[in-house]
Amino acid sequence: MKKNLIVFLLLTFGMACSSFLFAQTFEYDENVTVDQLREEIRIQRQELKGIAKEFLVDALPSVIEFDPAHANAELQNFSSVLSTLDDNEVLYLLGHMYARANENDRAISIFDSLLRTDLNFGARKMLNIVLYRKLTELLQAGERQTARDYLSAIVFDNYNTEQYFPAYLYLFSDLSADTRNYDEVINLIMRYNGNREIVLNALLPLKQDVLNRLNTFDLTAFYENPSKEALSDLNGKIDQIKLDLTAIYNEIISMEGIIFLDAVVENHGIEMKGLDDLKLLMADYASASISSEDFLQPAMEYIASAKQSLSFYDRVLRQFDLVLSQNFLKISTEATSDSEVYAGDLYLDRILQTQKTIASYDEIIKEIDELLASGEFPESRDRLLMERDEALSNKAEAEVLHRQYVNDVRDMGGEEGQVLLEILDEYNALLAEKKLLDETAQEYESYILSEAEGLNDVDLRSSIRPMIASQLGSVAYANQRDQAYTEGWDDTLTAMDYITLQMSYRSLMAVYHKFLQAQIYLTDEDLDEQKAYWRSEQLDLIGEINSFLANNPTFNAIDQPGNSALVGTADMYYNLAELQYYAIPEDLNPALLSYRKALELDPELPNRDLALYNIAFITSELQRLEISNNKIAFRNTARFGDLPPANSLYSEANFSEAQAALQEIVRDFPDSQVYEESVYRLGLLNFSFSTDSDNPELYRNRAIGYFDEIVANHDSPLYYDALYQRGWVRLNSFAEDDLRFAMNDFMELLQATDSGLIADEQLAQDYRSDAVDNIAYCLIALDGTDFTSRSRGVAELQRVFDGYSNDQIVHLVLDRTTQLKLDMNASLQAVDFLQFKIDSAPMALINPVLQDSILFLYHNSGQSLREGENLDQITQDIYQRIIDNYSYNSQWYSVNKDNDISHQMDIVNNAYTQRSYRLYNNFVNSINRENLTAYENHVHTYQEFAQLHNPDYEEDSAASDSLMVTAYSVLADRTQDLQDINAAIQKLYEYNDTYPLNSQFYENEELAMIYARNSFAATRDLLESGEYTAPEGAPTNEDEAFAILKNSADRYWNVSNQERFQTPQRTAEALDVILLLGDVQFGREKYPEAISLYQQALEHEDLMTDSDKRDTYLKLADMSIRQERYADAESWFRKALPLALNDEDRANINQDILVQIQNSFETAAGSGDYITEANERLRLAAEMDPSRRLEILGQKNEAVEAFKKAGAYQQAIDLLMELAASDTELDAIYTRYSQAIEIAESDSMMNDPTLAANLEQEFIDAHPGSSYAFFLRLAAISAKAENEARRSEAAAAYLALYEEAHTGNIDTEDVPESSLLADAIRLYNLEGNIATGYALMNRFVETYPNHPDTVPYMEYMAKGHYDRKETEDYKRLAKAIYEKDPGKNSYYMDVATTELRDIAQEFDTAYLNQDYEAAFAARDRYRSLETAYKNEGLEFPSDIYDVFAAVQREYDKIQERKAFLADYDARLAALGRSSIFTQSPAQQIRVVAVTTWDRNLGGGDNRIPKYMNTIEAEVNKVRTLIRQAGESEFDIDNDRQINAIALIAKIYDRGAEVVGTQIETFFRITTQGGYYREQWGENSDAQIQGFVMQNTQEYIINSLTYNNQIYTQFHLAGYQNDATQAAKAALEEYNQSVEYRSQEYVLDSQWQQSLEPAGTRLGFNSIKSPKGHNLGRAIIPANNTLNLTRRFNLDLEPNFAFLQISFPLGIDVQLNGSVVNSSWVVIDSLEAGKPASTHYSFIIPGEMFARGENVFELALENSSAGEQQAALALQTMTSLQRIRENIPPVVKNIFSNTGWRVISTDPETGEESSVFAADATEWNITWDNLVNMEESASRPIWVSELDGPVNDLVFETDFVLDSEFKDGIIEFIAPEAVTVYLNGTEIGSAIFDYDADPLEIYKGEVLINASNVVNGRNVLRFAVSNSSIYRGFLAKITYSQAGKEEIR
Repeated sequence: MKKNLIVFLLLTFGMACSSFLFAQTFEYDENVTVDQLREEIRIQRQELKGIAKEFLVDALPSVIEFDPAHANAELQNFSSVLSTLDDNEVLYLLGHMYARANENDRAISIFDSLLRTDLNFGARKMLNIVLYRKLTELLQAGERQTARDYLSAIVFDNYNTEQYFPAYLYLFSDLSADTRNYDEVINLIMRYNGNREIVLNALLPLKQDVLNRLNTFDLTAFYENPSKEALSDLNGKIDQIKLDLTAIYNEIISMEGIIFLDAVVENHGIEMKGLDDLKLLMADYASASISSEDFLQPAMEYIASAKQSLSFYDRVLRQFDLVLSQNFLKISTEATSDSEVYAGDLYLDRILQTQKTIASYDEIIKEIDELLASGEFPESRDRLLMERDEALSNKAEAEVLHRQYVNDVRDMGGEEGQVLLEILDEYNALLAEKKLLDETAQEYESYILSEAEGLNDVDLRSSIRPMIASQLGSVAYANQRDQAYTEGWDDTLTAMDYITLQMSYRSLMAVYHKFLQAQIYLTDEDLDEQKAYWRSEQLDLIGEINSFLANNPTFNAIDQPGNSALVGTADMYYNLAELQYYAIPEDLNPALLSYRKALELDPELPNRDLALYNIAFITSELQRLEISNNKIAFRNTARFGDLPPANSLYSEANFSEAQAALQEIVRDFPDSQVYEESVYRLGLLNFSFSTDSDNPELYRNRAIGYFDEIVANHDSPLYYDALYQRGWVRLNSFAEDDLRFAMNDFMELLQATDSGLIADEQLAQDYRSDAVDNIAYCLIALDGTDFTSRSRGVAELQRVFDGYSNDQIVHLVLDRTTQLKLDMNASLQAVDFLQFKIDSAPMALINPVLQDSILFLYHNSGQSLREGENLDQITQDIYQRIIDNYSYNSQWYSVNKDNDISHQMDIVNNAYTQRSYRLYNNFVNSINRENLTAYENHVHTYQEFAQLHNPDYEEDSAASDSLMVTAYSVLADRTQDLQDINAAIQKLYEYNDTYPLNSQFYENEELAMIYARNSFAATRDLLESGEYTAPEGAPTNEDEAFAILKNSADRYWNVSNQERFQTPQRTAEALDVILLLGDVQFGREKYPEAISLYQQALEHEDLMTDSDKRDTYLKLADMSIRQERYADAESWFRKALPLALNDEDRANINQDILVQIQNSFETAAGSGDYITEANERLRLAAEMDPSRRLEILGQKNEAVEAFKKAGAYQQAIDLLMELAASDTELDAIYTRYSQAIEIAESDSMMNDPTLAANLEQEFIDAHPGSSYAFFLRLAAISAKAENEARRSEAAAAYLALYEEAHTGNIDTEDVPESSLLADAIRLYNLEGNIATGYALMNRFVETYPNHPDTVPYMEYMAKGHYDRKETEDYKRLAKAIYEKDPGKNSYYMDVATTELRDIAQEFDTAYLNQDYEAAFAARDRYRSLETAYKNEGLEFPSDIYDVFAAVQREYDKIQERKAFLADYDARLAALGRSSIFTQSPAQQIRVVAVTTWDRNLGGGDNRIPKYMNTIEAEVNKVRTLIRQAGESEFDIDNDRQINAIALIAKIYDRGAEVVGTQIETFFRITTQGGYYREQWGENSDAQIQGFVMQNTQEYIINSLTYNNQIYTQFHLAGYQNDATQAAKAALEEYNQSVEYRSQEYVLDSQWQQSLEPAGTRLGFNSIKSPKGHNLGRAIIPANNTLNLTRRFNLDLEPNFAFLQISFPLGIDVQLNGSVVNSSWVVIDSLEAGKPASTHYSFIIPGEMFARGENVFELALENSSAGEQQAALALQTMTSLQRIRENIPPVVKNIFSNTGWRVISTDPETGEESSVFAADATEWNITWDNLVNMEESASRPIWVSELDGPVNDLVFETDFVLDSEFKDGIIEFIAPEAVTVYLNGTEIGSAIFDYDADPLEIYKGEVLINASNVVNGRNVLRFAVSNSSIYRGFLAKITYSQAGKEEIR
């Protein structure tokens, strides 16, 4: 359908044109005047132009696309129309056609060629459209450099883009940002502004002065006498004005930066035409003698012609309307797909229809207005007004539609929209022309008919005068004409300001971002200074932008072709926001407002994605801060149970703007540079939401989804960030699968850091550290709250790290996991990880410590063991593992014995000890000889170890003997064998006799006693059995057995009662032995001995058990009865009565007492039985009447005495307590208690200290404040103090007693209370309780300031604080001691000296690091502190002030250097802005059309040679600056040196540029240059470039020389920046860059060393400098010199070498015995912020090296008081070219043999085939027959001739070149002729001559030229002709090629 419609359009146009031409031909008659014909032709051509345009531009391209053949036919049919147009019109239409066909270059060429024609306006409009379209295509294709070159042509070659010039200039400046080369733009803007000032303020006023000369014409005289002379005079003046105007316009047009050139040219044409018209009017006036009839006749003819033209306009417009209406009808009535609809036609038709509708309403309104104005129809006035309003309303609606339709066309954009708008303009122009012509014709006709009749000559001249005056005024007043470009200039100036600001922004931000990258290398001082500088720069630019916005409120945008904005205010606000963000980081709100403003002004902002991102970032940061503050406020005010307010939560609501912005980027900008960052931040946001959400899982899943998207792209720069965050999110879910996934993520991070995939070392370290921590968190989280079971993390750790080789990382994870488990009190699981660590590295030095830690954890975990585990078994297993794995005979010991393993051996020693205990216990638990043997063997092994590693060997040996005794004892216990028992007794007594002071002495005696008792019992049993045979050493009968028992008992009793062993308990145990003896003798009826033994026991009956006492009492009673001692019997019965076993037993005993009591009182008293007496007395007292109080008391007192006599002390005490309870006087009460206490504690009585203490406490509790209580307590405390185990308890008791005495709550009589506090202090200090002891001493000092012990206490505490490094406490006490006793000033002096020394050290450190601010601050603090101490009376030496003064002088010198450098920088910057850079090439070397080479440039004026002087003068200025800097006392840093050298190179480059540009200009614009171009023809460009190179070569060589200096001296040395890179690039551009091979000799063990005077050897280790240099490092001790020597052999001396070194003090360098004096370059610093670690590069000339052995010697003198680091490497640099030149060539030979090929060619197909050659069997030539050809391995070859002779053959062989070819020669014999080909090219031939008798054949030779060979395979062919009898061919090929082995 679309194709048919296009054909229909063509036919319509064709018919329209044909009918139009027919109408024109038909309606013209032959009597038309010349002027009428000219006008008709103009009109016709205009109409034909419109028709042709529709055909060529609109229809033909579409037809060509669908039906080329038909399009060609239509073009042929249309040729008659085209033939009526001139060439420019056809070109104009073709330009449209090419534009529609997207052939941009053709369209541009055509429209550009029409800019100086009358089609200028339309051509320029289309040129801009096509230029911009091509530019857009280049940018979209990413061809930025091509686009910049293209723009450069548009901007600088004066394409005259007029109002679009700012758009092109902006784009050019934008592309220039790639290289930050804004010079061209800035220069153009400067030229533009300069030319603007010249044009507006000089040339236009001058032009107006010239035109004002018109007002000086004496027209009155001319009017009075319009003679030829007068006319000629005026014409001459007008011609002069024209010449002067033309000169001014030429001046304007010739200026660069004139962008409104069309308006200038148009004004020039108007003024020239105006002046010509003025001349015509004056000529008409002078010749005005025609009659009025003659005047009127042509006027009427003109009117008729105008009317005829109007009819033509009507026909053309009707034809136009008809075509559109037919198209519209066709489209609207046929079923047409969207793709077939001509939107343009529909738009045009709707626009034209609405225009007509508007015009018709205008006519209606006009007619109504005329009727209303006439007043003829008053009765219809209201109706007319109503109709007028309706017409106005309808017209308004139509106008709205019309604007809408036009906007639709504009919105189409692109070429289609532009062409439609142009067609619409053409149509409207036709309407306007028709209307103007119609109105003019009517007005003219009216004038002719009404005013012009009767005109005569005078009247005619009168009518011309006003025309002259009008014309003269019109021409003379130029302001209105000039307004078009003066106003445009102002608008463009605003755009220029905009562009300048944009460039300033880009330039500033580009350098600022470099600063941000480099700031890590700055010192804090420099960093602060730089930050302040950049902040100032940014704030200044912010001010300029705000000023621009304020001063240009109506500025919206820079327009681009297509009536749309390129950039505008929104972009400016965006840049403003960027600046505010960096310049005002403390307040991000201004930046936020500016970003929002940018999007508000332009929702389609090109940087909308970046603005959204920044809005999201800033709002997020501000919201986070607000939420943080709200959270703090909530926590400070919230009550329990309060919910946090919404504004303190991380929620979508609080981050809605940020979230929406990021989501929009992700949704709408998938290709944005911040797309992934936005996805990443959405992940972070959602994770933060999860922290405060009721549904955290939702947000965590969202976050993981976002991070997944980034991680899916492994090339993403955020890949590892997202990987980390995803792992972190998963870690925080604590779900088991998530934890495993998280660990996988963190493991990938670890692998990336290990493999170097993360280039940023600090970032890699952070990731490594975090990954270790987070994997540890995951591992512990797998156990949840189960802290007892075996950790699941161990197995998971094995899975995670399976195949991972970095053991260090694994151990870090293990250590971190273990610590976390310990922090959680999960000690058992910490053990799991520790054991895994041990198992994973069994030879690790720390393993014994780890095993010991495991043991510690088991015993201190506070947790239950796991099911089935036994702590004791675990402990013993660990001890045994320690012995087995780490003792002196283990593999671990062999690996680690050279290390310090003292601590590990302590652990092994302890394991031995503990195992000894266990083996002993094993023996005890299972008593047999085998276990005893095991124990003995272990003791033996342990003793071998102990001799090596146990300093307490002798002590431990005694302990071992003790345990062995115990083992024998245990064995005796178990076997009960009499021999074992006796042996045990013997061992026990022997051990005690050997170690009389051993701690088990008593126990051994006790055990021997037990064995003796057992021996007696066993012996008696065996004797009773009648089967007893006494073993060796055993008793033979019961008496002997008893004697042994008695001996042991006596020994045991004596020991038990020795002072050092005696205790109540032991006495009681000894009593048991006595009782045993008594029982034995009682059983044997030896009563006297039995009674004696019982009585001996009863002497300590208070220590006997009730059972023992009952039995003893009854036995004694029994024996007393047998001996008729009844009183004794009664007594024993009474004692036994309370101990009765049961009621029956008690009744029997009572019965015995009743039987014995008779007369017992008297008998007892008479016989001294005091117990009976006492009891009877008490019984008597009990029976007495209570009224007889004194008698009762007397009886009781006597009873007490009786009890005491009888040894019944408890009864005596009880009776005393009973008496005390009835007393009322304190003294009496204390007397009773004192008696009781004496009984209890007396050795001769109860010897019961506990009971005595209880009695004392009972009294104290009853009477706490009495002096009796005080002394009782004091005595008890003193006793405790003597016991080391109770010393701490005694100290607390002293303190408590002091507190009561100090508060007056107890009576101390004459004991001073301070002595109590002193006793407490003494005991606490003895106990090592420092905190309490010091607190009490401080209290003592405060409470008793004048006490004699006060100062000693203060000194004691001061020493303690000093020893423990408790500095502040020491200082406080030192000062207090000094204040209390100025004579004791040593402590305070020490404090002062230490503090001053520390400050002095700070000063030294700061000075070494050149931190003078910190150094002077330390100096001032030193002075202040010293003054303070001096004011307190201390004195100090003053030497340090000399140092302070010296450093101050040094600092002052540094400030002088800064001032010098500032002046240096300013002067260098000024030289960089000199006129050679700011002036154009034309201003520096003048070239005009008449310039010649000999007269002006190369000779005569010598402008080009003289220009070299100008350049050299500029260079000398820089050299002078460099020289002055070198002669100064100040060092010039690298950048400044490089910048100065680079400026010299830049000056030479500028010289080459200027000379080259002006030479090219010479050949382009001068007459002589044109002549040369014609002579050179097509070769002219090459000739010109050669001429340019000839005249710029010196500049280029000089520039390269200085660039090479930068490259060699700095870049290769290791100092690299943009300038050194630029120098390298410049060298590479001219192929002057030299490649070097670097050989490093890093300081290592191959260097010989000697350290003087220390004489020791230093260790070297490798380091890498920040800029990547490998260095070897050594630490040189104070006041020592390190002498280093490195010997190395060289096959080729290097071009030069670098000594890379970091050492802050003296360096002496020698090479091969010669001192090296070299320049140096600062490269970097090994430690940031520490100048002492500055890394230098010293260049060493190559001529100092030699081939063969070289000796490099270095002396590093450390004259400082501290150790210094030295790091260095020697680096030789040898050019690869020199290496290649010095590699010996390789000579190769190829000999003819049967491996050569014989080539044959098929005569029909031309295809080649080959066979191998054969030995020549008919050669018949020997080596002796050959002249000048030596015998070789070559063999004569030919082919088989069985089928007949073969005379013509082609032999082929080949050789391969893999290095540079040097030379070659071919020697051959081939009777009769040979032609040689190499790679298809003939290289030589030979015809052989030989003598037959004797046979001598002369060889042929062909040289191989390097130009004929190629790298790789080379093919040699020999075309041989041989019909002689010598059948064969012999050859030897010898060639040489560059050697490939490397010279080291």
